[in-house]
Amino acid sequence: ISRKYPYPDAGTHLLVEVDGKDEETVFREYQEIGDCAYARGGQEVFVADNATSIEEIWKVRRAIPEAVHMALPREVNEDVSVPVGAVYELLQEVTRLSNTHGLHSPIYGHLGDGNLHVTLAPHSPAEWEETEKEEDIRKSFYRTVVSLGGVLSGEHGIGLKRRHSLSLFYGNSEIALLRRIKAAFDPAGILNPGKMLPDEEE
Repeated sequence: ISRKYPYPDAGTHLLVEVDGKDEETVFREYQEIGDCAYARGGQEVFVADNATSIEEIWKVRRAIPEAVHMALPREVNEDVSVPVGAVYELLQEVTRLSNTHGLHSPIYGHLGDGNLHVTLAPHSPAEWEETEKEEDIRKSFYRTVVSLGGVLSGEHGIGLKRRHSLSLFYGNSEIALLRRIKAAFDPAGILNPGKMLPDEEE
């Protein structure tokens, strides 16, 4: 099923849920949010004020990860988190990185806690097949996150994909502490073996 957000020409969509003790409180709060959006350059405010329209908006939001993957099968897909005050700067840096290297860079996430899902995908996938550009771009992006006080994963964990980059975010003593904590809870090394922490020789 094809789904689209209202106002598809907008460069950015901000989805805000409002809750309150009564209808008047909710109305006042979303009015204030709308006024704030307009004052800062917002093009339009769409209020989903019934269960059907609310669910339609959330269906579109839930479909974003799959849509991005289908449109950009060769991608660097990251799950970083930065301080809330640094979100705008991270977005600016991703734009700069994309312009420099010729990338598609859709971003979605959770602004309230600074957790962003950043996709960096080449206009020409063959170029990444033939060079180490993908890894260079990934490291450049990570260095930006570190400089903003961010962390390697805000939601989905380190796993196999990110464990070799852990040392960009943590020093040797911190990684050693993580190893000791892991050993305390998993002395036999049977819980997700080989995930989260880099190999000893690294």
